[in-house]
Amino acid sequence: MGENSGTDPLISGTGNVQSMDAGKLRVVKNEMDHMNIDILGITTSSRPALSSYVAIALGLLTTILVSLLLYQWSLCHGNSYSACATCSSCPNHWLSYDKYFYYFSLDKKDWNASQEFCLSENSQLLMIKDVKELERLKNLLCFNLHWLGLRKNSHWRWEDGTILNVSRILSNSVIQKCGALNKHGLQASSCEVPLQWICRKSRL
Repeated sequence: MGENSGTDPLISGTGNVQSMDAGKLRVVKNEMDHMNIDILGITTSSRPALSSYVAIALGLLTTILVSLLLYQWSLCHGNSYSACATCSSCPNHWLSYDKYFYYFSLDKKDWNASQEFCLSENSQLLMIKDVKELERLKNLLCFNLHWLGLRKNSHWRWEDGTILNVSRILSNSVIQKCGALNKHGLQASSCEVPLQWICRKSRL
C-alpha cells in the first residue's frame, strides 16, 4: 500500500503535464488558424478593391475610344456648323457651312488615295483661299494632320494652280511635298504618309 501511494502521484503528475502540454498546443494551433483566417480575409478583401480599379480603367479607356469615334460628329455641334442630321441637303457624313459641304475623314490614307476618295465623291481635297476659313478650320481640328489639296513643285500650289498665300507652311525636309492641316496650321509631309483628310464641294 505504501509503495502504491508513493508512485501514484508521480504517474498522476506526468499525466497532468501531458494534459497541459496538449492544451497549450491546441491554444497555439487555434491562434495560428485564426491568423490564417485573418490573412485570407485581408487578401480576399483586397480583391474587390483591385477589381474596382480595373473596372474604372476599362471604363475610361472605353470612353476615350468612343470619343475618338464620335470626333467627326462632335464637329456638328459648333455654332457655325449645322448638324448633318438636321440638314436635309447634306450628303451622308458631310457637314454644311456657308456655301460648301465638308468631309472630315476618320480613316487614314496617303495623299493620292485621299484625293481619289474626294474625287469619287464629286469633290476635291480642301483648298483654302481665305484666312478666315483657315482659322475656322484650325479651331475645329486637334493635333492630327489632315491632307489638303496642296502640293509643292517649285512652289507650294493648290490643286487648281493658285499659289499658297494665306499662310506659311512648316516643312523640315525636302521630301515633304504635300500639305496638311492641324490646329497649329499648315504643315508639309511626305505624300506617302497615311493621314486623315478633308474634302470640300460646293452646295448645289
